[in-house]
Amino acid sequence: MENLLSQEMEEMKQQITILKRKLENQNIINERLFHETLKEKISNINRIALIQSICLVIAIPFCFFNFYRLGISLAFNLFTTIFLIIALIYTWWSHNGLKSKTNFTDDLIKVTEKLLRTRKRYKQWHYFSYPWLLIWLVWLGCEFYRIAVDKSMLIGLIVGCLVGGIIGGTLGWLQQRKIYRNIDVALKQIKNIQDIDKQ
Repeated sequence: MENLLSQEMEEMKQQITILKRKLENQNIINERLFHETLKEKISNINRIALIQSICLVIAIPFCFFNFYRLGISLAFNLFTTIFLIIALIYTWWSHNGLKSKTNFTDDLIKVTEKLLRTRKRYKQWHYFSYPWLLIWLVWLGCEFYRIAVDKSMLIGLIVGCLVGGIIGGTLGWLQQRKIYRNIDVALKQIKNIQDIDKQ
């Protein structure tokens, strides 16, 4: 009887050991999956920033030379160039430190802080860029009026500007939404993993 009881206890110990190993393996897989997903979200955020930066780098000389060719004033041309350079620097600064490779080894609190900082900087950009854009649009309208030879040229310039503005504005808005969405998903995943660790 004692032998049978001892054998059953030994079997139970082995089953508990196997169960513990399975749980450890499951936790390792879950942690790996979490880190891979987090890395992917941060990579997506940085990829969008890279696309924005490339567009800005192309836009700086493109706008300058085309405005010059059209006869737009040098003051407006410099105003535009300065704005695009500030946008480029601000984009880089907003994403500075938010790297998927380094975040993989960072603790979750640091990653959360970096994600929240990037989100905050994108929101702060509106307070600067919208007033600047309003001044830019009014000034552009005045420049078009000044250089237009006749009414049809003025209408053509305005329509071209509106079409370009709508397309560019929509693409920019969609990119920004993607960044917010990726940040929100990453933050939610971090919160879930922190909640699991507390249990």
